[in-house]
This record gives sequence, C-alpha cells and structure tokens, in this order.
Amino acid sequence: MNQEGTGVGLFNDMNGQGGELAEAVSDGESVSISTNNLVVINNNKASSLSSSSSNNNNENPGSNGIGNNLGNGNAEDEMDNDPDTDNEQHARSQILRTRARANSHSNSQKTNPGRNPSLVQQNYGGPISSLPPEMLCLIFSYIHSKPDLISIALSCKYWADLIISIIWFRPGINNKHIFAKLEKTMKSSAIETMWNYRKFIKRLNLSLIPNLVNDDFLKLFIGCTNLERITLVNCSKITHESIAGLLEGCSRLQSIDLTGVTDIQDDIYMQLSMHCKRLQGLYAPGSASISQEAVLNLIYNCPLLKRVKLSDCNSITDDVVYALVKNCPSLVELDLHGCEQVTNKSLHMLFLQLESLKEFKISKNQNITYECFESPNGSILCLDKLRILDFTQCSNITDKAVIKFIQLAPKLRNVVLSKCSSITDASLRAIATLGKNLHYVHLGHCSNITDAGAKELIKNCYRLQYIDLACCNQLTNATVVELSNLPKLRRIGLVKCSQITDEGILALAENSRNVDDTLERVHLSYCVNLTIYPIYRLLRACPKLTHISLTGISQFLRPDITRFCREPPSEFNPHQKSIFCVFSGEGVNLLRNHLNHLIQTTEVEDREATEILQIINGIIGTTTPANMDQFSSDQARERFEHFVSNAMDFLHDYDGIAISVETMKLFARCIFGGIQQTQATRVQRFFQLMHDRPARTRMRGRYRQIQLQQQQQQQQQERDRLRELELERLRARPRILATPEDSVRFMLELQARNPTPEFHGSALENEIINRRYRTTLTPAEIRGREEMGERERRFLEEEQQRNIEQTQRLAIARDAGVLQMFGMNSEEEAEGRQYANIPPEAVELFREDSQDIDEEFMED
Repeated sequence: MNQEGTGVGLFNDMNGQGGELAEAVSDGESVSISTNNLVVINNNKASSLSSSSSNNNNENPGSNGIGNNLGNGNAEDEMDNDPDTDNEQHARSQILRTRARANSHSNSQKTNPGRNPSLVQQNYGGPISSLPPEMLCLIFSYIHSKPDLISIALSCKYWADLIISIIWFRPGINNKHIFAKLEKTMKSSAIETMWNYRKFIKRLNLSLIPNLVNDDFLKLFIGCTNLERITLVNCSKITHESIAGLLEGCSRLQSIDLTGVTDIQDDIYMQLSMHCKRLQGLYAPGSASISQEAVLNLIYNCPLLKRVKLSDCNSITDDVVYALVKNCPSLVELDLHGCEQVTNKSLHMLFLQLESLKEFKISKNQNITYECFESPNGSILCLDKLRILDFTQCSNITDKAVIKFIQLAPKLRNVVLSKCSSITDASLRAIATLGKNLHYVHLGHCSNITDAGAKELIKNCYRLQYIDLACCNQLTNATVVELSNLPKLRRIGLVKCSQITDEGILALAENSRNVDDTLERVHLSYCVNLTIYPIYRLLRACPKLTHISLTGISQFLRPDITRFCREPPSEFNPHQKSIFCVFSGEGVNLLRNHLNHLIQTTEVEDREATEILQIINGIIGTTTPANMDQFSSDQARERFEHFVSNAMDFLHDYDGIAISVETMKLFARCIFGGIQQTQATRVQRFFQLMHDRPARTRMRGRYRQIQLQQQQQQQQQERDRLRELELERLRARPRILATPEDSVRFMLELQARNPTPEFHGSALENEIINRRYRTTLTPAEIRGREEMGERERRFLEEEQQRNIEQTQRLAIARDAGVLQMFGMNSEEEAEGRQYANIPPEAVELFREDSQDIDEEFMED
C-alpha cells in the first residue's frame, strides 16, 4: 500500500497521531506494499520458523534469530557488547525481544486489567491476528528495509508499538532535508507525538552532517538515556556544555567518538565517569585541555574500557598508563599520539601485563627506546596478540628496537615507523620476516633505507596492501619494479623519491596489472623526472585508481590538465597553490580520458609543441615584460640575444610552432624581468625542454624508426594475408590436374595472378599433389594418378635435360663464332634457319651474348 494512502488508517487507529513517524524517518519516500501478501508470507515464514526453532535451539545456540531466545530473561539484555564488533542485526534482535516481552500479555486483557486498552491486539479477521507478540517480532526481524517497516507500522497501532523501536533506534541523518524533519519532530511536545522517541534512540551518529550540528540541535537529544553509541566526528561547532548535558543519565553508553571536536573539557570526562560505567570505547583526540585528574577518575570508574584514544593530551604521564594497566585488564587498543611525557617504564609494564592488547600507537616521543621491550628480570612480554604498532616520529627507535619487537610480535599486521630517521635496511630485513602477515607498512622519511632492504621486504611480504616510502630519496626504479609484482597492492606512497623515472612507472603499469587490479591510490608528488606517457599507461592499467597526486611535476602543470585536479587547500600560499596537482574521484576519470585523447590522437612532437605554446602564451599574458633599458650593457644584451637565438633555434625543431622573433623577444623580456612565483614551474619546464633537446631529437628519431618498422611490418602482414586468401580460393576450386600440361598451365596461372610467384620448385609440386588428392579416390584411381605422376616426373626430367643440352650448344656456338661458321649475312637469318628449334628465351640469351662478342671485337 502507498505510504500516503495509509494515513487514514493511521489516524483512525492512532487518534490522529503518529504522522511524525514517517516524516522524521522515511525521508518522504513513497513505499508500495501489499499488506495481504506480507501477512501470508510472514505467516508461512512464522509457521516454518516456529516449528524449526524448537528443533534447532540446541543445535545453533549462537544464532541471531529471535525464536531461540525470546524466553530468556532480562539478563540477556544486560549482556555487554563490544561496540566495535556488535552488528545491526544483533541490535535489532535485542530490541524486538524487549518489545515482545513488554507486550507478551496483550491478549490477556481480562487477566491483566492494568494493561493499556489501546495496545490490545484487535481482531482484523486474519490468522495473523492470533499470533503472540513474540512470533510477530520474529516475523518483523526478517524485514530489513526501513521503508517497509514504516509501511507496516502505519497499518495498525499494535504493530507500530512492536516495531517503532527498530525504526528509531538509529536515525539516519545524512542530509539537510532529514536534519530539518528530525529537528521538527524532536521539538514537538509530548502531547503532539504518539511516543517519546528519545527512549528509542540507541545510536546517535551526526558525523554525516557536521556543519549543521550545533549546541541547540544536540540539546534536543538530552534525555536519550538509552544511548549506547555517540558519534560526533568533526562536529566542531558544539561545545563541552552540550556534550556533558547529553551524557547525563546515559547508563547504557558503550562508545563515544569525539574526533574533530575542538572543545573537550574536564566536565565531559566527569559526566562519563559518573553516568557511563559501562563505557568501553573512548575516542577523544585533541584533549589538550584535559587534566590528569579527570582522566584518572574516568579510568577508575569505567573498568570495562577496551579502546582508548587520548592523542595530544600533554597531561598524560606514566601514572595514567599504570592506572589503565591496573583497572582496565580488557584493554585492546591504546592511542597515545603526542603524549610526550610517557616513558619506557610504563610502556614496559603495559606490554608485560595486558595480554589482550592488539593495537598500540605513540608518536612524537623522544623518551621511547628499545628498553621498553627489555626485561631485566627475565619476564616475558605479552605481545603475541599485537597486530598494529605505531612509533611515528619517535626518533630514538633504532634497528635494535625494531628487531626486538618483531621477535616479540611475530603476527603484526600494521607497522608504522614514519620519521624514525635512525632505522636502516636492517630494520627492513627484520620486518620482512613477518611474511604474509604484514598488510600495511609506513616508512616515510626513513632516508637511510635503500633498494636492497626495500626489495627484500617486498619480496617476502607478498600480501602488502599499503606501503609508504615517501622521502626515501635513495630508492630507485628497482624498488618500483619490485612493487609491481604485489598482487593485492592498493596504495603506494612515493612522494619526493626523486630518483624514480618513467622506467619505474612503466614497469608498475605493465607488470602483473589486469582488469581486476586492486591499485586505488598512488602518490608521486615531486617525482620531478616523470613525464606524461607513463602516467597515461598507469591510468589505463589500473581501472580502480581513484586518487593520484602529481604535485610539483612540471609536465602536468598545464591548463588542459590542471582543470581536472582538486582545489588546493585554502591555507596554502600562492606558490603551493600554483604547483598543486592532485586528482581524486571523478577527476581521475576525466584525466584518464583526456590523456587517452591526447596520446592516441597526437604525436609526441605535437604534444610538446602544444605545451611550449601554452607556456609562452601563459608567461606573456600574466607577466610584465622588462624594459629594454635593462639590457643596455654589452653583457646583458649579449645574454638576451643569446637566449632569443637559442630559443628560436629550439622552436624550429617543431613544425607546429610559428612564433616570430618579436614574440620570442617579448617572452625573454618577461623572463628576465622577473616572473610571478606561480609561473616558476612553467619556466622551469621550458628550460627543461631546451636542455633535453639533443636527447629528445634522438628519441624522436628512434620513435620515427619504430613507426616505420611497424608500418613495414603491417604492410608485410597485409600482403601475406592477401596471398593466403588467394591460396585458399585456389585450393577451394575443384580441379584435377591430369597431365603435365595441366601442371604447367596451373603454374603459369598462379604466376599471372601473383606479381611475385608464390610457388616454385618442390613447393609447386606439393601444391599440385595436394590439389590432385583433395578428394577421396578409389585404389585404381590412386594407382592411375601415381602413374600419371611418374610420367610427369619423367617429362620434367627430360625437359630439364633438353634445356641443359641447348645451353651447351649455345655456349659452343658462341665460342666458335657462330655467325662466320654458318656464313649468314645477318643475325636474324641465322636465328631463323639454324635455330628454329631453340626456345625464345634461349634465342634472347644468344642475342645478348652475340652483342657482347661484337662489342669485344670492336674493342680489339
């Protein structure tokens, strides 16, 4: 039924209330559904599920269905759930069980006179009306579409009361339209709404609309005491007062994420410690204003903490770490980025006692060394379950520390050692022992590592998905070639690896790349030796590529390419904005299409000519030329004229550039007069092209030679194809060569059809034999054909013998002076009388030889 069409039934059954149900949750979607079909399907499903639930109760105790657990007590609802592993289906099941128990006596109104009459299930004349609420909740649990649930809720008040908590347990606020509707509903008074929706909200996620959320909107959710998760990522407009007010009374809260919230004060921590005893996850980076007392109070009152993120909190000391070790034994994740007062002593205690620790991060700490992994008394550290380890910018982490923690944590999946400038290839060899376990490694700014260590790491860790080697300036193409062999690679960071050239990127594009390639992000900024062609090949080879950074690479700082890149950040200075060149999302597809058109429709020389014209016109159009008075001295004038002369000579190499000397002088005046900072990369590119002119000329020659070879090869392939077609046509024509004369005629026919004879010698004989036996013959016919072939062979031998004898007679006649011997007056008479039996070709040979003899006589 249409959602608007069910409004009458809703108002008749709900006393005109409940319109806010559809407005606040459905986003105005029109849903068509057949209630009769739904009832029949769900009734059949209910009967089958109810019959099977009793049989499978012991066989599948972990099922997330409702039928197996509807009879459990309230203890199950009190079960603690990890907020990072609990899924939506499990939450829906718990909600439905609670609603089913609350309405389990709705059919016993006479025995329960205190029951609200409005919630009594009314008899609508169908089998489903006799089902208990437990079974109805079981049926509704298999409906996952929120619009479908809204349609069911609009059917009758009894059903709506059962499923309203499912619809509202997590409001989907993802745009301004829904935001406005939800705000209107939450502002409504209790007499204007059918239910108190605040009691149903368990998960509040405002991270999709951070720019709309302010204190006034957040305060609308004060009173949502059943909240289990709060996500306020990047909601920078809210203050600590509204957050503290929201937390009051939230005794069921398990996780709160304040990432990006700028105003975090002690009162938030105090409210958490007072009201949220079941808290398991606290994500509060940027807690610079928090006192150590507030943090300790939270730790002492929330012993179930599993995941704690306290980045950039300067008040964190070893005392906080000791308190976590002592009071939170279930801790699996700890993030202490920027906590500079933590030392080796507390970290050693952390690694020694927390057996469940899976993720540890710390950065910008100069106190941390290999000693945090050392045990003077011989105790064994518990790092078997550690999967993620991050020591970003801990400059005292050396090879010794890396080797030690790799031995203690052999199943590490993520290793981050960015800006640990002391590590060398020895650390990479240790990390390589992680083998297939390693998926993520960040080694940016580790300038001491070389190709040898990087290649060993890549070869052994073949399941790598993410690798960042930014600013490792000793790495060359050899590392990139090795990276091209990783089958599951998704992200590569090679920023400022200046020794990488086109050869390495071409290898990355060609080796092991296919339509299922997984590469998604490539960072190549400031790899200044790269050109357009290898990036074009990389984009073609990696269809899933969604991000590529090419900042600072002069060949890409052209208007026809930069129009597809992202806008630079507002905090960048003019120079940074002028060289910014990053493509994301649809910009990558537009760049791919543009380069396809550019490469496939123009030659290299044409592309360079277009680029040079854009550079010259861009400089002239945006720069004020210098006055000629600046070149009054002999040295300055000579320098100016030398540049103009070399530039014009350089431009003559391109047929597509027609620039006058006056224009070039204007361009030179702009350059010598001082260009804008934003145009520096263009001028640099122009001088790079001039500098590379000899090599480029040789490259053009090789390119043209390759093109010529390819054309010749294509022509030869076309000739071969035509000959093959002609041969197939001749073979397909039924013809029997019965006599030697037929064989000769067949040979002449082939020679006439093909300017270059296709058959000669044994090849012709084989073709004749193939055509002769093309059809199936009887034994007698085969013997006859064999005799015919023997006669043909004798005929050819006799003909060959006659030709030899004739050649010998001609030689004798020439040597003896055949004209004088026969007493002929003319050469023609001699030919006509004496050599009438000689073939024409022999006569021609005789004539040529005779002319040679005459010339010799004349010379004598």
